[in-house]
Amino acid sequence: MIFTAVVLACMVSTSSHAGIGIAGRAGTLGIGIEATQSLIPMVNVRGGINWFNYSFDGTESDVRYNIDLKLKSFSALVDFHPFPLVGFRLTGGIVFNSNGLDMVSESVSATIEIGGQTYT
Repeated sequence: MIFTAVVLACMVSTSSHAGIGIAGRAGTLGIGIEATQSLIPMVNVRGGINWFNYSFDGTESDVRYNIDLKLKSFSALVDFHPFPLVGFRLTGGIVFNSNGLDMVSESVSATIEIGGQTYT
């Protein structure tokens, strides 16, 4: 992780002179990286990839859970800055979303109690 951060920092500092920016991201789409290239003073293009995986297998209150979360998305965007000094931008583009959540649960015992009601 430290090696990757150092390499990205070097890439950002050396490429900033060419109008290219590289940034790390973390959010609801996962952890990712994004690159931005300036086309003309008011227009940029951006592309990015986000990913994150999480699995849980365990038992809680006599219920066995198997949860697999897989986040993966790619983006291609165009930014228009009508007022460059203000920081406002209009963005259009496409995001390819391949996020998925698989969940399976089953009772460990013959009966289960939920909210004071017993089920078989």
